[in-house]
Amino acid sequence: WLKALSLCIPVSSPTVPMVEVSKDTLDETTLEVHHPDVCWSVTTIEPDSEWLTAAVMKLVTRDARMKELCAPEIAVLQEAGELGKDLTPLTKPCFFPNRCVVWKLQGGGVVCYSVSKILDGMREWLDSLGGVRAFFCAHTNNLLQWQEFWPEAVCLGHQNTKTAAKNKYRGELRVDWYLPLGDATDGFRVDMTEAPPEVRMNVGTGSAQSKVSLAEGLQDFDVFAIPLGMRKGFAEHDVYHKPSGTLASADLVYNGTVAAEGTGIGWETQDKARLAWLSMWHKANVQREGTGHLPAYRHMLTLCGIISHFMCITTTKCERNVIAACCCLFGGCCPCICCKAPDWRDQMKAIDAICELDLKKIISCHAKVCPTGADCKIVLQKSWQFARSARGGCALCPA
Repeated sequence: WLKALSLCIPVSSPTVPMVEVSKDTLDETTLEVHHPDVCWSVTTIEPDSEWLTAAVMKLVTRDARMKELCAPEIAVLQEAGELGKDLTPLTKPCFFPNRCVVWKLQGGGVVCYSVSKILDGMREWLDSLGGVRAFFCAHTNNLLQWQEFWPEAVCLGHQNTKTAAKNKYRGELRVDWYLPLGDATDGFRVDMTEAPPEVRMNVGTGSAQSKVSLAEGLQDFDVFAIPLGMRKGFAEHDVYHKPSGTLASADLVYNGTVAAEGTGIGWETQDKARLAWLSMWHKANVQREGTGHLPAYRHMLTLCGIISHFMCITTTKCERNVIAACCCLFGGCCPCICCKAPDWRDQMKAIDAICELDLKKIISCHAKVCPTGADCKIVLQKSWQFARSARGGCALCPA
């Protein structure tokens, strides 16, 4: 890892050489150059993926057709000791990739999105860029490690981070600002000028000549709070970096081309067990739906939709139609209204606002391939086309 990373550390050169990763580090991590001297991403394999393993196995074991379709993968995993005879995972396979996006600020230092596990050499590389000034908590892994290494860095969280800070980190995690939901009339953009004073004036760990306010550096960013989940207050905060034209997205995109080639999660590997897990994931989430443009990590905005998905193992087509029965099933008391489910069309407003940007690349946290150029807008629209006219709450309830 250290040898591979040393090839791309931008110390004094105005450009960054293409990354050459040796075979012994290929299965562990890669560093991608998106915009020389401004934007990079580090792909690592996250250790906390047992929940995803359980979700895939639930789809496979509860659907006879899927079980038959995944028979070759099951055989490989059983031979490797990953699955028991009853298809119960025997280990916690670390097969889920995560990209950590790194943007260099004009005044020195970096802002990061979706922090990954700090491996040997990564901390030194980030410090050579001026140190971490701030990081967005797209996911909830590794946050304490980053705060330990860069204690002055601003931690920008969201609703899921608040839950993780309380339950997962037992109050040890310091979150400097829980990002708001954004302006619904402006594509759910977050007004970064509303940040607390300690966030706006934080100088991070940059060198002496780069002691400028973080607010000055954050002027290069647009943050979109895309409404998600059953309850109001939950959103995915995607970050757009104006100088490089890159959008960092946690889970909105799982396909990288208009033709939906290479859809799914993954990385270059020769490990048979990991390849089997990736293949099973693809069959359970992509082939089953019959389209490569469907985000695997989709969000059901009604109680009935969630029950039908997780308990009855339904497809998106069923989940969209089942909400029409909400009021009938619950005797006129619609649970979607009780929990104040957001409207799916709000997601579309946020996505449309993102598509108006000058997108040069979408850096998705987990996708095998990231869309570039003109494909960005088309792929993003196609990924969520199934929800274009869907509504939150019951179809029989007023808007």
